This record gives sequence, C-alpha cells and structure tokens, in this order.
Amino acid sequence: MKQTLRISALALLLLFTFSLFSCNNASFRDDVAVSTLSDTIEPLIANAAHLDTADDDYLRFNLDGTEIAAERVVRLSVSGQSLDEYGIFHAPDEASTAALSDACNAYLKQRNEAWMNEYLVEEYPKLRDAEVITMGNYVFYFILSDGEKDQVITALTEVLQ
Repeated sequence: MKQTLRISALALLLLFTFSLFSCNNASFRDDVAVSTLSDTIEPLIANAAHLDTADDDYLRFNLDGTEIAAERVVRLSVSGQSLDEYGIFHAPDEASTAALSDACNAYLKQRNEAWMNEYLVEEYPKLRDAEVITMGNYVFYFILSDGEKDQVITALTEVLQ
C-alpha cells in the first residue's frame, strides 16, 4: 500500500514538474526578491532552523557559474543530521536562466557522484531525487523530501504567477 502511494505521489510530482517546464516563461513574475522567495518556503521545510546561508566562497567553489545571477541564495544544512538544501537564483535574462540551470544540474550531479554510502543513509533519497526547476527567470534546486518539495514548488508557483 505504501509503495503504491509513493509511486502515485512520484508520478504526480513528475507530471507537475513537466507541466512547469511546458509553461510559457512569460507567465511568471520577474520582480520578486530572492529573499522573499526564501522567506516563503522556509516555513515549509521541517529542518529550516538548521539551514545556514552559503557564503560566496562556497558558491564559487561548488556552484561555479552561478555568479551571473542577479540575486542568489543557497541554504544548506549545517547540523550534519540532514541533507536539506535549496538554491534560488534570479537570472537577468533567458540565456542566463539556461546557464544557471546547467550549473545547478552539474552541482547536483557532483554531489551524487561524491556521495559516501555510509553517511546519513536514510537521507540519500533526498539527494538522489534532487531536482532543478525553472520558473521564468528563476532557477531553483531542492534537496528535500518529496513532500517538502511538493509544498515548496506549489508555494513558489503561487508567488510567481
């Protein structure tokens, strides 16, 4: 029963994700501050109190190419008990949006390739299932549980439409 529910939830998430990609980028607002988007989703993340803002050195080393964002924030777990993490990037134009999406995908790929199986085994599905979402000129990545990702994507969609 649980397996069927998980498969159904995953199928709905994929359907929702594909519908986001097929949306016309012009239907999303382009005037929302990254800090506002971060403030919108933080209450939806159970471990938000354990997230810290990544500094420029972390971003330069780990998320190369994201300096083209007009605004950006990466919040990641510093407690060592969770892998929860997200990034929000506001691109100045459509070409930059594609480049930011590529940079986020490369980061998630690198994180997966560097994964050590003995570390936080129960948290790995968050990383394995992490994804990059684009809404207009905003690029997001999420390393969160499926339920939290669903809530976060819904909240961001509401704010940006």
